[in-house]
Amino acid sequence: MTAIEKTQEQRNLDYVRQIADNIQNGFTYEDYEDGFDPEYPDQLVSGFDYLSDVYDIEYIVNSDGSFKSARILVASGGPNIWIDFQSKAVELYWWGDRATAYFTEDAMDVEGALCELWECR
Repeated sequence: MTAIEKTQEQRNLDYVRQIADNIQNGFTYEDYEDGFDPEYPDQLVSGFDYLSDVYDIEYIVNSDGSFKSARILVASGGPNIWIDFQSKAVELYWWGDRATAYFTEDAMDVEGALCELWECR
């Protein structure tokens, strides 16, 4: 099946699976789309660098105000894509379409970076 023959549902699922795979396994600066040219291109992108491109962060906090988790908006306007670190899911919403992919690890420690940002507020 070629990319042209794929349904919108399949393309949406491929999209969230790719993002979940990036969170699960990380990716290097050499593969990073925004043109980073660091001294060590084989190094995994850091959680802080990954967060530099997000549109929004929604923090999930405990009743005492301490960090519990967060979700980040990584695409907006069609489709909207959230990465939810509490449920470990990448969620796509576009009109009536939905797609979800899950991850078990956070190779770039994005959630750790989110925790640090919350604590520095």
